Amino acid sequence: AHHLKNLLKVGGRNSGTAFLSTAESDRAIDFYNKSRYIREQNNNQNTFLLTATPLTNNPVEVYNMLLHVAPEEFERRGIQSLDDFLGMFGAIEAVTVPDTKGELVEKQGLIGFKNLLDLSKLSRKYTRKQNVDQVNEIRRSRGDALMHVPEAVAQAHDVDMTPTQRRVYEALKAR
Repeated sequence: AHHLKNLLKVGGRNSGTAFLSTAESDRAIDFYNKSRYIREQNNNQNTFLLTATPLTNNPVEVYNMLLHVAPEEFERRGIQSLDDFLGMFGAIEAVTVPDTKGELVEKQGLIGFKNLLDLSKLSRKYTRKQNVDQVNEIRRSRGDALMHVPEAVAQAHDVDMTPTQRRVYEALKAR
């Protein structure tokens, strides 16, 4: 599923918004067309995505992933495009960011989610989370080899900010 999150790039009224991905994946578009065909043949069912990582805190990725498995859900909600989705679930406000010359400019930026309860209900309707113990219980019942998850090792690496990063940081801190 990781390779399928860049289905649609931002366009329309949000095309200049900071912090939005402008990537579009041929693999994601190909999978979307195949999953649409499968859904059409099976009463809007039987399309699944598997991932070992949770969705990131990015409304665009949530939209793109759900678009693969349940586009009819967006239609029922009157969401016809990524712009509509961002209008409903994306928190967009003025932010200070460096331009291509390193100068600080103010522009609209995606800073997170809004209507999170509704988005969470929508996401839970189409996702099922399982931890390693739950997966191993299923594997054990089938006689499959169990998964082993190594212990996490935390490492911290301090890096000095560049002058531009420092200016952006100070501008954000002052807000």
